[in-house]
Amino acid sequence: MHSTRSDILVRRGTVADISALAHHRAGMYRDMGVIPSSDEAQLFDATTAYLRSALESGEYLAWLAVTSEAAEQVV
Repeated sequence: MHSTRSDILVRRGTVADISALAHHRAGMYRDMGVIPSSDEAQLFDATTAYLRSALESGEYLAWLAVTSEAAEQVV
């Protein structure tokens, strides 16, 4: 059996990552039972709007795990 190992890197999130960040946040609250699935899209939209300014201003920092082969794809 042959297997390969991908190196996991941690990088700072940018405005290019807003969709991934909002998706993960909405899913986290849904999975914790804080919001029903029917409200997930609304939380995604609200988070996306907030992150646009908060990431640019430095008010919000995000750290994302990615592979060395696909640094744009959040794992």
